[in-house]
Order: sequence, then C-alpha cells, then structure tokens
Amino acid sequence: MTGNTDSSGSTRSQPAPYRRPLFTRFLQLLLACSKKHAFQDLVFSFVVLQHLTPDQVKSFLAEFYRVLKPGGKAVLQIKLREAGEPRHDPGVGGWLHRRTMLRMVFYTRAEMQQMMIERGFGEYTVTNLRDYAGFGKELDNGQIVIASKPA
Repeated sequence: MTGNTDSSGSTRSQPAPYRRPLFTRFLQLLLACSKKHAFQDLVFSFVVLQHLTPDQVKSFLAEFYRVLKPGGKAVLQIKLREAGEPRHDPGVGGWLHRRTMLRMVFYTRAEMQQMMIERGFGEYTVTNLRDYAGFGKELDNGQIVIASKPA
C-alpha cells in the first residue's frame, strides 16, 4: 500500500502498483546476472520453491543447472511432504498458506528428486532442517536439498 495525503491533510492508503509475480522478477534477475554458462560454484535458494508451481520449479532448476560450474552445488530449502499428504496447503482456497497468504505447493522427496534428475543434476541428498544445530527441534522447518552438477 502507498500513502497519499488528501486535501484534509489525512493520509489514505491506495493499492500499490501492480508488480509482476515474484517468480517472473526473480527469474529475469537471474537471467540478467549473466548470459554465460557454468560460472557459479553454488546456487542457494531459501523459502522460495514451495511457493512455485511445478513448471516454475522446473524453470528455476534448469536455470540453476545452467549457471553452475561442473561439480557445483545447488543448496535448496524446501518443505517437502510425505507420500499421501496433500499436495497443497489446505488453507484458503487450497493454495494459500493460512498465516502468510502465500501459495504453498508441497512436493514429495521423490518428486523433487525426479525434477532434479530431469534437469541434469547428479548426486542428491535431503536433510531435515531440524537436524542442523541451531534450528528449533519442535518446528517443521522443511528440508535442505543439496544436489551436484556432474563434473
């Protein structure tokens, strides 16, 4: 929201101007960083992928793969679901997280692994965030996926 002052001197809120979806802006920024291939040792994503559709995740993974050097790693935080759990957050409309009102899509470990393999990634590990020192053991903060681009 942006604030404007009316003739009485009071501030009123108006909707912020339309912004392209986060996915589109982020992918354009990533593409603008470099048109060259294989120049990064590491790509890191935290709390992004679970807010994207499967096609958007595949686009991100393809771009991550493109910019990684051979042997480079993609480190991705994502909240994965167990087989049989709902694909979408059962919040508002089945797509929106109850607290943040952001779209949430949950992938299984197998689905995420398949998307990584299809994009060319090799070695792949998944670790629960709560298993790392410093993260709350009582919270389900998702997982860290580490995948390597083959050397």
